[in-house]
Amino acid sequence: MASISFSLASSSANKSKFTPRLGQLTFRHGQSPSQTLDTPGFLATTSRGVVSHLSRDHLHNTASVQWIHVPFESFLENKPPVLTRSTGPNPAHSFLGFSTEKHLVSLSVRDPSDCAEIPPNGKDFVSARCVQGVRKVTVQDWKSYAAACKPDIIFAMSDTMISAPPYSQKRITKSIERSCAWLLDILAPVSSAPPNVFVHLAGGSSVPARQTFSRTLTEKVYGKEAELVHPLECLDDGVSGYVFDLAPMRAQIGASDPYAQGKRTGEAVIELIQASLDPLPDNKIRLANSAATPHEVLRLTAGVGIDIFDSHWAQKAANIGIGLNFTFPPPSTATAGKRQDLGLNLYNNTYTHDFSTLSGEDSPHCPCLTCSPAPASSFIAHATLDEPTFAGPDFPAPKGFSRAYIHHLLHTHEMSAHTLLVLHNLAVLDQFFTDIRRMLGGGDEQQFHRAAESFCQYYDEDLAVFQEATIMWDMVDKARGKGRLMRDKPDDV
Repeated sequence: MASISFSLASSSANKSKFTPRLGQLTFRHGQSPSQTLDTPGFLATTSRGVVSHLSRDHLHNTASVQWIHVPFESFLENKPPVLTRSTGPNPAHSFLGFSTEKHLVSLSVRDPSDCAEIPPNGKDFVSARCVQGVRKVTVQDWKSYAAACKPDIIFAMSDTMISAPPYSQKRITKSIERSCAWLLDILAPVSSAPPNVFVHLAGGSSVPARQTFSRTLTEKVYGKEAELVHPLECLDDGVSGYVFDLAPMRAQIGASDPYAQGKRTGEAVIELIQASLDPLPDNKIRLANSAATPHEVLRLTAGVGIDIFDSHWAQKAANIGIGLNFTFPPPSTATAGKRQDLGLNLYNNTYTHDFSTLSGEDSPHCPCLTCSPAPASSFIAHATLDEPTFAGPDFPAPKGFSRAYIHHLLHTHEMSAHTLLVLHNLAVLDQFFTDIRRMLGGGDEQQFHRAAESFCQYYDEDLAVFQEATIMWDMVDKARGKGRLMRDKPDDV
C-alpha cells in the first residue's frame, strides 16, 4: 500500500470552495521514490483489473496512466475471489501487473459507471454484479478483501440507490444511515485496515439529504463509535477523498421533479455536488466518475473544483473505433456554425487512403505510442541472414501508425486496432488536462472560463460521431460475422 498526501497549490488554497483549483497528489510505495500526480487529472478504468486492450508492456511504457481503478465485483464469481489469493507487500499490483514505482491502484465494490438495475442493497450488504449473476458483499467481506488485496486506496461501501427512481424519504434516510455505518466499519482500527479511504458522498438527488450526510461525517463521534475509530474524532478525519458517481446521479435527477423541471441536468449535478462539499474541508481530493464528455469535465472543474476524473468515456471511444483529436483551448479559427467532432470515426471509408497519423499533419505532434512508436531496443533475428539487416545505428526509426492502417484493422476485426486507439485517446486526455493545468497556472481564471466556453461552442457535445461509429461497428460486425460458419450461413438465418 502506498502512503499518499494531497496538497493544493498556493494559488488555489485561499480561493472560494467551488472554483477551479490546482493540486498535487504524492504517493510512495515502501522505499520506492515518491511519485506525483498533478491535478486536475484523470484515472484509467479497468475491466477485470485490466485497462481494456492494453498489455502490461503497453501500460508500463505509456506516460499517460498513473492512477488505475479496479471495480472488485468482476472477481466475485469465485470464493475466495482470485484477486485475494496473491501474496506479498502489494498483492493487487503484483497480481494485475501494475508497477509500484509508477501506478496508484484504487478498489471499489461496484463499477461506478454501471447503472443497470440490480436487486436493492440490504442492511449489511451491497449487491454487486459478476459474470455469474448478482452477489452480496457484506461489510466484513469487503474489509477482508481489502486486507488481502492491499490496494493503495479503498472506496468505502456506499448504499447507492440503483433501483428505478424516484425514492421515498425513508429510502434516502436508510441510504445515509447505512453509508455512514459502513464507513465507520472500514475505518475501525484493525491490523490490516487500509490507510487511505475514499467515501462516496451519499444523498441521491436531494440537496438536504446530501448536506445531512456530509455534516454527519464532520460531527464528533461518541460512545462505542468513538472507541471503534479512536483516535479519530469524527469520520471525516479518516477520509482521504470524496467520490461522486455521476451516472446514478444523472438517473436520479431525471426522475426527481424538483431538479428536472426548468433546469438542465448539468446544472443540477453541480448544485448537488456543491451541497455535498459545502460542509466539508477543502483540502481533500474530489473525484468524479463517469463524466460523459470533456465539456462536462470543464464544467465540473470550473463550477465545483473537481480534482480527478475517470477516463471511461475516452476508453469507450476506442472500443467503437474513434480516435480523439480535440484540443484545449479550441483552435483560434473557431467560427460560428456546425460544431466539430471530438474525434475521428476510423470505420468511415474516408480514411481508407489517409496515411496521416491520428493527430494529423497540422496538429501538435502526439507523443503516444500510436503516433510516435518507441524505437526497438533489440531485434529478433529469425535466421543468420537477418542479422545484418538489423545491425548498426542507421536502422530507420519506426513511423506512426496511419489512419488508413487502423481503418483496415477495424474492418478486419484485429484487436490491435483498439490497442492503438486506447493508447492515443489516453494521451489526448492527458494533454487535455495538462493544458487545463497550464491555463489555471497562469493566474487568469477568467481566461480559463472563456476558453471553456469556447470549447463547448466549438466541439459537439451530442457526440454524433460516437453514434455514427456505433452504427458502422454493427454493420462491419454483421458483414464479417463471427468465424467461417457464421459467414457461410444463409442470409435468412
